[in-house]
Parts: sequence; structure tokens; C-alpha cells
Amino acid sequence: ASAASGQAKSSSAAASRTATAPSTGNKDGSSSSNGTSSNAIRWVEDVVSVLRRSHPTLMTEVEKMLDEFSRRFKPEPEEELLGAVHALILKCFKQQLTINDLVPQVLQTTISRVCRKFFTPDPKSGNKKHLAFVQKYKKSFESDFLPPKGVKFPPTLETLLKKLKRWKAHLQYRVGERSQIHLRLEKLSPYLIRFQSYDIEIPGQYLTDQEPTVDQNVVLHRFHPDVKVHHTHGFSHRRIGMRGNNGKQYSFLVQYSISHITRSDERMMQVYVLFNRMMAKYKETRNRNLVFHVPLVVPLTHRLRLMQTNEAHISLEEVYEQSCAVRKIDPDKPLLTYREMMRQAKGCEQNIRARMDAYDNICASVVPDYILSRFVDKIIRAPDQYWVFKKEFAAQIALSGFLSYIMNIGDRSLHKLSFSKKSGRVINSEFYPAYNQFCLIDCQENVPFRLTRNITTFLTPLMVDGIVASVLTAANSCLLRNQDVIRNYLCLFIRDDLLSWNSTKMSMPDDRGQRQLETQLRDKIRNNVGLIIKRLHMLMPSNQENKNPPMPMNSKVLQLIKDATSKERLCMMSSTWQPWF
Repeated sequence: ASAASGQAKSSSAAASRTATAPSTGNKDGSSSSNGTSSNAIRWVEDVVSVLRRSHPTLMTEVEKMLDEFSRRFKPEPEEELLGAVHALILKCFKQQLTINDLVPQVLQTTISRVCRKFFTPDPKSGNKKHLAFVQKYKKSFESDFLPPKGVKFPPTLETLLKKLKRWKAHLQYRVGERSQIHLRLEKLSPYLIRFQSYDIEIPGQYLTDQEPTVDQNVVLHRFHPDVKVHHTHGFSHRRIGMRGNNGKQYSFLVQYSISHITRSDERMMQVYVLFNRMMAKYKETRNRNLVFHVPLVVPLTHRLRLMQTNEAHISLEEVYEQSCAVRKIDPDKPLLTYREMMRQAKGCEQNIRARMDAYDNICASVVPDYILSRFVDKIIRAPDQYWVFKKEFAAQIALSGFLSYIMNIGDRSLHKLSFSKKSGRVINSEFYPAYNQFCLIDCQENVPFRLTRNITTFLTPLMVDGIVASVLTAANSCLLRNQDVIRNYLCLFIRDDLLSWNSTKMSMPDDRGQRQLETQLRDKIRNNVGLIIKRLHMLMPSNQENKNPPMPMNSKVLQLIKDATSKERLCMMSSTWQPWF
């Protein structure tokens, strides 16, 4: 993001006119798809070449800065292996339970692929760190998970889990050392520590619901010398600070992500901004100060992005793991207990009575319902601040649950739900719909959103039946009033999301193929939008005719909350969803 955009307007005018010129067609009036595709690439190259000629110093600084981000902020090999081991453990817990507990072939293939990926040395690359990593870990890792021919693979999932957990504990100890968590920028990137410019803006200032003012935008002054490695859910990201010319520090996580996931996050950002604009104009939501937190995502390259963050943000998974560390309990103990009890039950996971018994046992002996309450008690001491925090947290949980319900977004695991320790505002990550093979939004979960024991215990029935229910009703009323506008925006959102999702399943070589795919998806887009609008209408106040005694006006909202907190429904959720928290 360059602050020299005002100076660049005149110099890039020619390129802008080129980029907006209509595409040429054939003599018969039809447009050439291959020509359009090549023209689009040529227009982008023209814009870049104009910027290079007009602002060579600025473009050089930006390109050098991006190169430093992509090369210097990669996770270490041990951190990447920790992420792979963590993913394998989750994959083991997600396998269907059987009495003999054999390791499925697909899991063996995945482990073999992990071994090839991490322990294939490449002397030509000259990466000394990777060569040392291979030399240190290859023999012991492959002896555990890639036995030679004639030697049997770990016979059961339980044996495999024990080996994976032993590797996870070792790698966590290695990457959790202070020298590995707190890094110095002068060692990580000497160029960035010396970087000083008055032409480059702090990223993300054009992504909010405000008209950008170039003269008032915050300009990047320098980078903070301390870089902290943020470990969460097996991922390791570098948190870098940018000091603006206003004296404030802006923190960003440098993340390596798949491009279509980044695009999905950008689209959800736009949905948040749209809903915030509507709620700011509606009386009931404005009186309650309802607003979605907009997580700023700034793509840098095809697989690299910056995500704005704050040190005050913490996920529910981190709260749970801190509690386990204090109580000296393995964080995976609930999952192991669930596996053991369900394997001994007749019919395994199809036995509803056994699932209920396992859920009750874990709630009674492993995961207490006061974890979140005690955590907030420690960080907020003043009674008035505690009340404001709890009220804001209740409203934010309701907004998050409302959007999860109407857009049918599931898999809200503990690591995907974070909140600010200062304000109580909830931050959703990996928050976008999933589609089935028929290109329809699909979520086969038994609960509409996450409202589990620790959340309800912290909020108390007063907040659940009062704040949460009223926020759900107000938000639904606001969107119903603007449903005509929302319908149009949702058509654009679902259309782009489906095209992006299909691009991961098939290749689209030219614009003609994309247009044909759009034509095929029109009915799917209409059906998906119709389902979302239908869910909005399902929460409307009940018809009171011929009902004695009359039902409450928010009876459907109360039923939704009852479904989300029902023990019978929670016990049917996946064990990795952690329904007992």
C-alpha cells in the first residue's frame, strides 16, 4: 500500500485507461475468450511497468520488503513437523472407531507422504538448516512411522497415537524454548531493521467501511525490533510489529496460507463490513452497540498474507490448554477417554447411550465447567469492568452464533473462536461455508452454533436468556428489514465463493470455461441464497393465532438456544469439536 498514490494518479492514468478499455471481439460480434485472458495479463503488466517508471525507488522498496517477508519469516523445519504431527493426531481421533482399532490404509499413506516431504534431503538447495534437521530426525522418525519391508506398521491406532504424542511433546519442548519464541529482527532480517520510509502505508487501511483519505492515512515509519513466534493449534506464525507515524504499533501475523482460503477470508471480511453498516443504521442493533469484529487480511503473494492481530487476543483452545497445564492434565485426555469408552460400547459411535455416558463422564471428571469463568476472574478484577466484559462477550457470542446459523457454517472448534482479553469482542477464524458435491452449503451438525458448558456457566442464565436471546432477535430483525439488499450481496458472495471452491477441484484454462461454469452454477447460487434467507424467516416471531396460552415473541430464538445447549445434541458432536468444554 503506497502513500504516493496521489503522485501516481497522473502517471498511471494511461495504464488505467488501458485497463478499462473494452475487449476486442471477433467479426461475428462474439468476444474472444483467449484474447480477453491475454489482454488481462497485458493490462496488469502495463500498470506495473508504469509504476516502475514513475516511482522506481518506491517499487524497489516494496518488492524488497515482500521478498524479505517471504524468505525470512518461514517456520523452522521443527515447527512445520510439529504442525504435521498435530494434524496426524487429529486425523487419528477423527477415524471411525472399531473394536480391533486397526490403522486404516489412508492414514498409513498420509504418514508415508509426511516422511517423504520432511526427510528428503536436497543438497543442491544449500539449506543448511533443513539438512541438519534431516540428519537429526530422519532415522528416528522413520523407524517409528515408516518401518522397513517385512516389519509391521504400528498395529493399532492406540499405539500410533502414543508414538505421535511422544513426538509432539518433544517438538513442543524444542520450539517452545525462549530463544525460539522471542526473536530479534536484526538477526531475522537486517534489511527490515534498517528499513525507514515515509512513502509506504500501514497495510489494511483500505479494507474498512470508511472512505480512504490518503493525507490522513498512517504511514509506516519502521518495524519493531522484537518478533514473537505465535504457536497455536500446531501452527507457528511470526508476529511482526509496524510502528506508524502516529506513534502507534500495529501487529500482524505473517501466515503462509492456501490462496482460495485467503480469498474466502476476504469475502467474509466484506460480509462483516456490510452487516456492520446495516446494524449501525437499525435502532435495535445500534442501541445495543452490536458490531462484528472485522479481521483484516492483506494478501502479499499467492501463498503469503498478513493478518492483523493483537497480543490481547486468545482462543478458547489456549484457555483450555492453560487450565490443563495448571491442573497437570494432558489436553488430549478427554479425547482418549472418549475413544476408550466408545470402543468398549456395543455398536461403538452408533450407540447413543454410550455417547451420553462418555459425555457425562468427561464433564464430571476431566473438563470442569468453570475453566472460562476462572480465567476471566484472573484477568479482570474490578466488578464494573467484569460486568461490561461479560455483557460484551455475551453479545459477541450471540452475533457469532447468529451468523453461523443463518449461513450454515459449522466446525467451530475451540481454536477457531478467540476473544479479546480487554474488550470481550469475539474473533472468528476460518469462518466460511463448506459445500458438498452438489455445490450446496452443507453442515451436518446437531447444534446450530457453539454455546457449550463453559460459555453458559460464565455467562449465567441471566445473560443467556437475556442478552444472547435479545441480540439474536435484534440481529435477525435488522437483516430481515434489509433482506432485498442482502439477497443481492449474497448472490455475489456465493457466486465468488463457489467459483473459488470449484477452482480447487478443476482447472479453468480460459474465460470461456469460467463463463460456462457460472451458467451451470446459477441455480446452485439461487438455492444457496434462498436457504440463507429462509433461515432468517425461520427466526421470525411466532404467529399467536389459535394458541392458548400464547407463545413468547422470541420462542423460536429460545428454542435455538435450547438446541445449542442440549446435552442430547452436544453428545452427538464429533470428539474433536470438544462439546464438553
